[in-house]
Amino acid sequence: MVGVSTDITDKKAQEEKIGFLLRELTHRTKNLFSVVHAIADQLGRRSSDLQDFQAPFSAHLTALAKLQDLLISQEGIGAPLDTLIAKQLEAFTFNPQNVRLSGPPILLSPTAAQAIALALHELATNSLKYGSLSASTGKVSIEWEMRDGRFRMTWRERGGPAVQTPTRTGFGTIILERMCAQIGTMARLEFPAEGVCWTIEAQADNIEAEVAS
Repeated sequence: MVGVSTDITDKKAQEEKIGFLLRELTHRTKNLFSVVHAIADQLGRRSSDLQDFQAPFSAHLTALAKLQDLLISQEGIGAPLDTLIAKQLEAFTFNPQNVRLSGPPILLSPTAAQAIALALHELATNSLKYGSLSASTGKVSIEWEMRDGRFRMTWRERGGPAVQTPTRTGFGTIILERMCAQIGTMARLEFPAEGVCWTIEAQADNIEAEVAS
């Protein structure tokens, strides 16, 4: 009787876990489709022709694919922030020695990881075209901290061409704002002459993954 009871209990627990994973997969898939739709919509509004649309759209899909691979490797629990940054920046052909990372180990929730991954993609794309990473002397520092229950992360550029404040809101800025809104962050994008500076702040609960004890 004890053996039968244990088997039934284990089977029920397994069925509940599978049900939870399926519900979670459905939720994340819907969210991913929503993000892809938003990217396609915004790019479509700003593209002059199909060729102008295809390259950036493909690049965004690649960024999302890298994120999904990372989440799967972590069994869907979340994504280590330092690994996420490295994965998102590896597609760009700049000298990795020009990028400095500094911060404690943080496991991002899937939603926060998605928002930050796309934000990093936008920042790196812009920097490689117009900012610090377009120059051999350019540097980017990415720093983050968790203090008093709050998360703070900063992307700061130095040593590149002089920066001019944009006269209109571009696609990248819209993506940065929308992605940050998903995780309830306060975001600030600044354009000092020495280099672009992007900062986000959020409650730790909106950023960190929930890990079962």
